[in-house]
Amino acid sequence: MTFPSYPGQPGSDEPRKGLSPQPPSGQQPAYGEQPAYGKQPAYGQPPAYGQQPSHGQQPAQGQQPWTGQPNSYGPPAPQRTDADPSTPYMWAIAVTPLLSLLTLAFVDISSYLDETLRLAEAGSTAAPSSPGMLLAQLVSWGLYALTVVLAFFDWRALKRRGVDRPFAWPWAFLSVVYVIGRAVVVKRRTGRGVAPMVVYLVLTVVSIAVSVAVVGVALAEFLPQVAELTPAP
Repeated sequence: MTFPSYPGQPGSDEPRKGLSPQPPSGQQPAYGEQPAYGKQPAYGQPPAYGQQPSHGQQPAQGQQPWTGQPNSYGPPAPQRTDADPSTPYMWAIAVTPLLSLLTLAFVDISSYLDETLRLAEAGSTAAPSSPGMLLAQLVSWGLYALTVVLAFFDWRALKRRGVDRPFAWPWAFLSVVYVIGRAVVVKRRTGRGVAPMVVYLVLTVVSIAVSVAVVGVALAEFLPQVAELTPAP
């Protein structure tokens, strides 16, 4: 007695209608073709192009799954035009070159040069000293320390005003570096804030010019005295 064979039954050569034939074990389906219902790719093989791995299945070794997250670095922060980069601390730093001129009032350069000449005639190699000279040195060091402290408060004020990553305040140990670097950074972050740097540089040039002029006048009065003491050949 023979039984009729049905499509898809073992021993039947006709495939069952509505179902696609299964590829051999370990073989990937053709490009763009999805595997049959309920069948997953072989162990250790990545899914075909366009397929996602099944639930609980890890991607093949050396492949990273796409998380959908953009680059963590991202574009630079936009300008904060509402943040005011002008702080009283920075303006105080900007006028420190003018304050340094006060040290010239404490030192009598002519008397200092005369004392230097007198010690040289006596054969002494000691440097002349005076209360005015000591005071001038103390004022210079005080202005230097004040610049560093003001730079810290300026840096903190900029952060509180929303300026993104202001210029690091320890650069104030090299005074002019902080002033220029700060101006560049706040200009990039807020679109303004260069005025204190301009004032600082102008006052620095003025203070240097005044100091050179004062010392030059004192030397002009001192050099004839040196010429008189020099023995004729």
